[in-house]
Amino acid sequence: MDIKVVRKIDVVAPLTALTFDDGPHPVFTPRALEILAKHGVNATFFFPGSRVERLGELVKQVQDAGHEIGAHGYSHKNLVSLGYGGAYEELSKAQEALKLATGRTSPYLRPPYGAYNQMVLKAAGECGFQYSVMWNVDPRDYASAPGAILQSVLKDVAPGNIILFHEVTPSTTAALDLVIKSITDRGLRLGTITELFDSLGKPELAGEPTPFRELRLRTPLMRGPDVETVQMALNGRGYDPGKLDGMYGQQTSMAVKHFQLDFDLEPTGSVTREVCGRLGVAIRKA
Repeated sequence: MDIKVVRKIDVVAPLTALTFDDGPHPVFTPRALEILAKHGVNATFFFPGSRVERLGELVKQVQDAGHEIGAHGYSHKNLVSLGYGGAYEELSKAQEALKLATGRTSPYLRPPYGAYNQMVLKAAGECGFQYSVMWNVDPRDYASAPGAILQSVLKDVAPGNIILFHEVTPSTTAALDLVIKSITDRGLRLGTITELFDSLGKPELAGEPTPFRELRLRTPLMRGPDVETVQMALNGRGYDPGKLDGMYGQQTSMAVKHFQLDFDLEPTGSVTREVCGRLGVAIRKA
């Protein structure tokens, strides 16, 4: 069974996900836990299975603190390069390591280096993963100073985004407190991947519905926050609208067509009220 790839989740709440790769680390992980606890924030940690085996007690501390744990492969190898058998072995060992340390496997995989193809997704599905969790906010914290990390995150952060951090990076640890404070000062909440999924389709968490206008491909391109909302909704359901830039271009129109075909709607590539309803996009009634 293939799994679903997510880069952004179309939430109705002012919520964004904070994720960490490459831990646990005996110095940086406890410090990250302190900062997260200070702000009352939960995050999703993607651990390579080999590190889980070596630092199982620390993994359990992360879990006991209320955070979510996913897999980052087993030995941090590029899964695409291993072939089906090698990828399956890496991923099954990763799940076994998580189960031994935490008592459960995880539905979430973040492939090392973000490298995957259909073969990798098939192997991951056979190992019990349900989602390949990518990201759409990458401050390159492993190569950036704390101030640059903060500026990069604040430039791109928005509801439904997934922030990529690396747990074994000193600059990330130095920036983390101010990053969290600055994001929450903007009225956003930080949470886990599961919290983002749990906020889907909950109208009691939604803000004011947006005015409706039918979106279609034209010249000049239609643009605006309603276009970005539709792009986010498509992306969260596995339809690639291209860059989430609020511009209704060819790729967004094609994503709408694919969505319409899957839901037995006329494949016009235009966003009607019915399409908004099927996507779960809240609009004001006329």
